[in-house]
Amino acid sequence: MKKITKYFYVSLFCFCSAINVFAAETVSTPLTLDMFHKWTSVYEDATQTSEATGAELNLNKDLSGGGLVCGTGSVYYLTYADLTGYTKIVFEGTAGLPLRVMMNRVADEGALTEKQVTINESGIAEVSLVGLEYVHLNAVKLNWGEHKGQITAINLIKEEVEEEVLPEHYSKLTDIMFKAWDDPVNPTTSKGAGCAYVLKESTGLPYGDANVYYLNYADLTGYDKLEVTVSEGTPRFCFNRLVDQGATSENEEESKLIDIPNTKWATERYQTVEGNVYTINLQLMTEEKGYARLNCIKGANWANVTVTSMYLIKENERIEISESGLATFACEYALDFTTATKVAAYKAAVSNGVVNLTKVGKVAAGEGVLVRSVGGGSVAESIPYAEGEVSANDGNAFIGNLRTISSQASEDENYKYYILGYTEANGYGFYLANNKTIASGKAYLKVSKTDESSAKATFFSLDGETTGIVNVETVAPISETNIYDLSGRIVKNPVKGLYIINGKKYIVK
Repeated sequence: MKKITKYFYVSLFCFCSAINVFAAETVSTPLTLDMFHKWTSVYEDATQTSEATGAELNLNKDLSGGGLVCGTGSVYYLTYADLTGYTKIVFEGTAGLPLRVMMNRVADEGALTEKQVTINESGIAEVSLVGLEYVHLNAVKLNWGEHKGQITAINLIKEEVEEEVLPEHYSKLTDIMFKAWDDPVNPTTSKGAGCAYVLKESTGLPYGDANVYYLNYADLTGYDKLEVTVSEGTPRFCFNRLVDQGATSENEEESKLIDIPNTKWATERYQTVEGNVYTINLQLMTEEKGYARLNCIKGANWANVTVTSMYLIKENERIEISESGLATFACEYALDFTTATKVAAYKAAVSNGVVNLTKVGKVAAGEGVLVRSVGGGSVAESIPYAEGEVSANDGNAFIGNLRTISSQASEDENYKYYILGYTEANGYGFYLANNKTIASGKAYLKVSKTDESSAKATFFSLDGETTGIVNVETVAPISETNIYDLSGRIVKNPVKGLYIINGKKYIVK
């Protein structure tokens, strides 16, 4: 049952004796158990199943620390209430109850978005959903500890929110980005963590963890700048804490924390100040330290600070390639590879069973490409955004993917689809998609069935500056098209050198 509340605002203009009345609508919907479903995936193509959810909704029941308010106790990633479109969750209950709101889990026991709130003295707690691309509510629990009480109601709010228009390549630093990780240097898993997030109010902690715990941080690696504007006080930035209680030092090699402005070398190298705008050079920090991980923003010298905005800026797109030296890539912005020295980009054209890869200088927004490590092996490089309009490269068979595809079919009526992969028999190459997941920011090959030899896509090769086979992709058995060295011996995993395929010589670069 939807409840509509109308708020009326009256403006009096004395000089003209006019009265203006403005009405704004807020729609409130109770959260119910039948909103929870078992889904086929967490992606855009997800559909509901008829399977039992195992979800609970425990309203007006006595709960203690760790108790389940709603959802599943295991926080199972495929069981959730899709709340996309709502702007706020409002909880009513016992004052002082701390809640953990867990959303958007992407895998079983995998990463999720967690927001922590406490029921105030008026018996209310609110969780903003603004800024989330989607909202899959997996579970709400009481935080651990000696807590007892009840949640009496959960209401979902839809209201018109005027989105702030940001400059291009700007985004907001949000509390959702702050997580609890398993390692400060080489993290593999994360979960939600409590995060202060205070704007336009005087506070000693505008963002992050007051204890500066080394495993709690927002990973800002890949962004170029953090821009913080204040109206009062001086902000203090803590990055890259390596151990619990790790201290900063003027001896950089001994420092276990980047502390700005408390450490001279870090302040001079990474921070610039113009008026009341403080900018941290994340790109330089990443290049020198390997990453940029924000533990907190505090007021300097233990004083309060009033932060009015916190923005992340991207002027480049950081591309990281693993030891294979190859990856597919797509970006929401156009990129300019002409000055790149470590990474090269290639478009694809399929003909006569071979995928010919041609080096390109600029890549359009959303366009798919193959990226290659120029010197081989793992590499990372920041590629600048292209200026002006950039059109997609002619005849490019790569399809850029900006939203995760949970299951890509190998073919449809007119095309076959291939993804970059690896097998021990044939090494790296393009293989039939076979209902595999294609991650956001990757690309895949779309090959027409009208050319039977092309549809096999047995090999791909470089064209233009170099000619040869980079890797082998087997759709048909390998025996149908063998690779031979110059002595006539079959080679299954070609390395650098000259080889014969279908009677023609190719160079493996």
